[in-house]
Amino acid sequence: MVRVRLTHRALFDIEDILDYSKKEWGLSTAENYLFEIEKSFDLISKNPGILSTNSKISTRFKVYQVKKHWLICEVIRNDVFILTIKHMSMDLIKRLKELEPSLELEVETLFKTLEARNKN
Repeated sequence: MVRVRLTHRALFDIEDILDYSKKEWGLSTAENYLFEIEKSFDLISKNPGILSTNSKISTRFKVYQVKKHWLICEVIRNDVFILTIKHMSMDLIKRLKELEPSLELEVETLFKTLEARNKN
């Protein structure tokens, strides 16, 4: 079992998904959609092998599809970092190329923070 950790960017993405879904389809639908995303975190935690590499999206990051969204992840030891959550309609390849340097920095910073906590 691995730990699933969300970056600030992923948390903002979840807020955006909730807001958009509430506006378009109502609170009940929005909550059900978020429940599916949360279930995927538990599934990934128990079975990180379900993450895949999709060379059309990124050769570096792992991905997992939840309904119409991609979870973009990085695996470091026993941690899976959910870096961002993006809708399938978006030009994900272009967006990830734009985000990749900051995503790598974010993961590196998170990992160093975890390492420092584990030493104490």
